[in-house]
Amino acid sequence: MLSSPPGSLVEPICLPAACQVPSLQDWSLYMQPSVTRHETMKEEETEKDTNDDKHLMKNANAYYDNDFPWQDVALKRRKMCQEQERAMQQDEMLDFVDPKVSATVWEEFYQRNSNKFFKPKAYLNLAFPMISDTCSNVDCCKLFEIGCGTGSALLPLLKKNNNLQAVGYDVSKHAIECLSSVVNKNEEIKARCEGAVFDALQQDIPQALVGTFDFSLLCFTLSAIPPQQHRLVVEKAATVLKSGGKLLFRDYGLYDLVQTRCKKRLGKNHYVKQDGVQCYFYSTEAFQELVESCDSSLKVDELKYCTVRNINRKKNQNIDRVFLHAVVIKI
Repeated sequence: MLSSPPGSLVEPICLPAACQVPSLQDWSLYMQPSVTRHETMKEEETEKDTNDDKHLMKNANAYYDNDFPWQDVALKRRKMCQEQERAMQQDEMLDFVDPKVSATVWEEFYQRNSNKFFKPKAYLNLAFPMISDTCSNVDCCKLFEIGCGTGSALLPLLKKNNNLQAVGYDVSKHAIECLSSVVNKNEEIKARCEGAVFDALQQDIPQALVGTFDFSLLCFTLSAIPPQQHRLVVEKAATVLKSGGKLLFRDYGLYDLVQTRCKKRLGKNHYVKQDGVQCYFYSTEAFQELVESCDSSLKVDELKYCTVRNINRKKNQNIDRVFLHAVVIKI
C-alpha cells in the first residue's frame, strides 16, 4: 500500500454486500474510452440508444470534445435558462451551505446507488494525456483526487497507467467502502490506490501529503458544493502538488443540457436536483476568476468548453452536452 500519514486513511471496515466488485471481464469497462462520454446524467434509455449508435461507434478510440460550437448551444439555451431563473423562486441557501447537510446528502446518495450510478470515466486518459506522458517518463507518478466517489475516475486512470499511484478522498464513507472493495480484490491496483473519508469543507489536508503529487484531480466535485466554497476546495486540491504539478478539472459547463432541466434554483447558475445534490454550471470566465482569486502560484494553462453530441436514435434527437475542461499549473 502507499505510504501515508497516520490517521489519514480509513480503518479496515466490513464491506457491505451492496459494494459489488467487478469481475475480471468487467475490468474492460475501465480500459475503454467512453465513446458517448456521458457524465453524470441518469438517462438509461438515452445511454442505451447512444451506446448502440453506429455513427458514434465508428472510432471507439477517439476522443470527442468539439462536436459543435459552444456559442450555438449558448444562443439556444441562454434565454431559456434566464427565463427559468426568473420564474423560479430562489430557495433558501442556508441549509445547502452547511457542510454537514452536504455530507449527509452524498452519504444518502451512495447508500442508494453504491457504484452503479457513475460510469467509468475512461475518457479521462484521453482528456488529460499529460498523465500517461508523465507516467511513461518516471518510475512513479502520483495523483490525488478530492471527491473520488466509488472510483469512476481513479480506476480507469490506474488501469491505463501501471506506475500511477493514487489517493482518493471523499466525504461519503459508503463511497470509500465501495472503492476499497474494488481495489482490495484486484491485484493490479491493490498496492497503488488508497481511499479515505475526508470532508474538504471542514478538514485540512494532512501535512505529509503537501507538495508530493504530480497531479490533483477535481472531476465533477466543485459543481456539487456551494460556489462560496469553491476557492477553499481548489486551494486544498492544489496544496498537494509539487512545483510544476497540474490541477486537472472537469465539470459541468454553462448551458449544459442538465441546466435546462433543473427546477430548483439556489443562485446564479446554481441549482439543486431532486435527490438533493447541488449542481453549479461553470463559464470559462468564472473559472478563470476563481483561479485568479486563489494562491498566486496557480496559473491556468488550458481552459475550454467541451461540447459533446450524443444521439438518441429512438427519438431522433441530438443530445448536446457542455462540460468545462481546465488544466492549472502550480508554478
